[in-house]
Amino acid sequence: MGFRITRIYVSSKESTKNGRRNWNVPKSVAEFSITTASDGMTTIMVTRPGASEPFFHVKTKPVPILHHIPLPLNTKLFGKYMTITQPPLPAREQPEEIATRQWASFFPTLKGLGRMECLYPQLDGKVGNGKDFPAVVPWSVGTYAPEVVGENGEAAFTDAMM
Repeated sequence: MGFRITRIYVSSKESTKNGRRNWNVPKSVAEFSITTASDGMTTIMVTRPGASEPFFHVKTKPVPILHHIPLPLNTKLFGKYMTITQPPLPAREQPEEIATRQWASFFPTLKGLGRMECLYPQLDGKVGNGKDFPAVVPWSVGTYAPEVVGENGEAAFTDAMM
C-alpha cells in the first residue's frame, strides 16, 4: 500500500517514456512558461503542446520577511510512509505513452531548502482548468523549492499489488 501519482506533466517525450517504464508514473508532455517580473511576481503557466490556453496558471510572490527564512525539506524523515505504489498503465495516444504490465513500488526522496511564497490563482480563482489539472483553490501560501533534489530510486515490480 502507499501513495499514488495520478498524473504528472514533463517537458520531454524521453521523460514521459522513462517515467512510465521505470516507475509506472503516468507522465504527459506539456509546455511550461515561467517568467518573473521586476517586482518579484512570478507567473507560471502550463499548456498542452500547441494549445493556446493554459490548463494550469498561477502567480506567486515571496512572502515578506518569511521568504528569507529557509525551510529544510527531507522526505526521509517520514520513512517508508512516503512509498509510491503505481498500477500497470495502459498505452495512450502518443508513442512515448507506453503500456506497462506490472505494479511498481518505489520510495522517492526529496531533500533541500524551500521558501514561502504567496499564491494567486489565475483561472477563475483556481489554479487548474478542471480537465487537465484539478480546478482547486489552493491555500494562499505555498513552498517554492528550486534547490530541492529528488530521486525516485529503483522500483520493485510485481504482478499483484503489494
